[in-house]
Amino acid sequence: MNSENHLNLGFTPVYLMFGRELRTPGEVQRDLCQIITPHLEQMANILEMTREHYEMTQDQVKKTVPYTKD
Repeated sequence: MNSENHLNLGFTPVYLMFGRELRTPGEVQRDLCQIITPHLEQMANILEMTREHYEMTQDQVKKTVPYTKD
């Protein structure tokens, strides 16, 4: 794609077509890291909270429901 500014318009053809400039592979990688890393951290926290809640619920059930072996 042509990423040079048009002499008369002052914009690149890419900007006029897509509303943003082209990104280099390095910029794409950095952008992905900035987006994905916080999301992965959030998912890890959610999974940890879910595991703790599940274990707490299991403990409560164990205390309230008698275990019978048939």
